[in-house]
Amino acid sequence: MKIKATKPLVKDGVEYPYYAVSMSMSPVWKPDLGCSVSIRLTPFRETQDGAMDKLVQHPVAVSIIDVFAENNGDEHLETAIAQIMSKLQDLVDNKKL
Repeated sequence: MKIKATKPLVKDGVEYPYYAVSMSMSPVWKPDLGCSVSIRLTPFRETQDGAMDKLVQHPVAVSIIDVFAENNGDEHLETAIAQIMSKLQDLVDNKKL
């Protein structure tokens, strides 16, 4: 799955317009059950022959100890994680897990 970068990385005059996403979520065990999130976005481009040219040495990293903690200050991340959790709930419901 590729994510289009809003500000593509340019390295040696070559634009890398996409990110490959690696994401990890873990529970934060406390009375209201939080969520720790780590996201690594690796810039890449598709070459003319269809190969993936990636820049693994230039990742963008996002790491939050508890996304839903009061005053964490990142409403965009909180909204994204809430939407992901909602879709995961749909998956659990639909698969009757």
